[in-house]
Amino acid sequence: MGVARKNNPGSKAGPRFPYNRLEAMLLGIDHELRQATGANSRLSHKEVMPAAVARATGAHSSQVHRWKTEGLTFYAADKAAIAIGKHPTNIWPEWELKGIEFYGP
Repeated sequence: MGVARKNNPGSKAGPRFPYNRLEAMLLGIDHELRQATGANSRLSHKEVMPAAVARATGAHSSQVHRWKTEGLTFYAADKAAIAIGKHPTNIWPEWELKGIEFYGP
């Protein structure tokens, strides 16, 4: 039987942040991620990036695919940004303001 996760902050409804900015940041700061997945110049980044994003952020590839369709939650955006060595406001400038509006000061 599963456990209810009512207190899990990652499951709260709230602001969502676009996945494409995380992907663009990864392409900009670490082009070797494409090489690590065995990509070559003939592959588009759409074929390579979900696996590279999962590896870089420590997320499961199914989670990365959810981020692509639904966006990242406040906490997922925070964890993903920290995992790649950035502050979330470097990727999503609106991150702090949206968090304050939703969660309070």
